Amino acid sequence: LLSSREGLEESYFKDIKIKPTSEGSSAIDIVLEGSEPQKIMDYINTLIAQYQIFNLENKNRATRSALDFISGELEALQDSLDRVENILERFQAENEAIDLSTKGEQLFEELFSLEKELTMLKSQKKYYSYLEDYIAGKTSVESVIAPVAMGVENGAIVATVGHLNELQAERSSL
Repeated sequence: LLSSREGLEESYFKDIKIKPTSEGSSAIDIVLEGSEPQKIMDYINTLIAQYQIFNLENKNRATRSALDFISGELEALQDSLDRVENILERFQAENEAIDLSTKGEQLFEELFSLEKELTMLKSQKKYYSYLEDYIAGKTSVESVIAPVAMGVENGAIVATVGHLNELQAERSSL
């Protein structure tokens, strides 16, 4: 059984003991005993190297997912800004005005503020849809984008997503 690679791996896997160094710690103790210490050390070093690669790939996937989401939101913000600029240009052309009157300037600022708020609400709605898809299992990511990054400041959601990310990281490390 131990002559094949699979048999050796199975033997190591069965005999290895991995446990947290202390309660709540992210450090771990790895114990594997055997008659050939150098082979055991090589196995554990390779295991750790593979775990680090796996963990880095998971973090990279989560980062790419967050960047893709944020890029989409930035595009939406740019579209909104372009729309407001077009409205301003039309207003100026229709009223043959270069300088806005005080009332016109107030209206424009209010319009801009409302557009900004609408864009933020749309962004939050997309984030909630993203969360809903994640919870329903439609999206598989290693880490959920932080709500604050999308303008969601609800303390319960921020805390829950933070806890969810901690649990996901813990699950990935097992």
